[in-house]
Amino acid sequence: IRDRVSTQSTWGSDRVGGSYTRLTMSSGVQVADDAVKAFNDLKLKHAYRFVIYKISDDKSTIEIAETAPESATWSDLVPKLENSARYVVVDFEYEPKRTKIVFISWIPDSGKVQEKMLYASSKAAIRSKLGGVSFELQANSADDLVEKDVAARC
Repeated sequence: IRDRVSTQSTWGSDRVGGSYTRLTMSSGVQVADDAVKAFNDLKLKHAYRFVIYKISDDKSTIEIAETAPESATWSDLVPKLENSARYVVVDFEYEPKRTKIVFISWIPDSGKVQEKMLYASSKAAIRSKLGGVSFELQANSADDLVEKDVAARC
């Protein structure tokens, strides 16, 4: 699929007909309205510490897998991300009373190839719906989710 100068290049770029195009791949997965609402509640109302998203069993929709109350901590999140790919939005507290919104694309190395490809090609769909994210983290193993390393990026 070719778009005229899209914001994300997944597979590279080339020149076609004298104009610059980027090759992008999209899975066609849609983002559920309640998934966006949960993000906005996290961002604006601090209603959750984190929201974990998954792709539905029929592979058509990104939906909420789980939410955690504001009292939850980073150490509550990491064990919930084991062998299945997920997207996560965290209201990350890096200093007392200071937070940043962090988007995590969790695609474990141990996952199935088809699942990895589906999550990688669907990330743009969810990211385009979540405005106000401070930074994005690609995580493939528990070593990528060390709290002090994330705090250093804030």
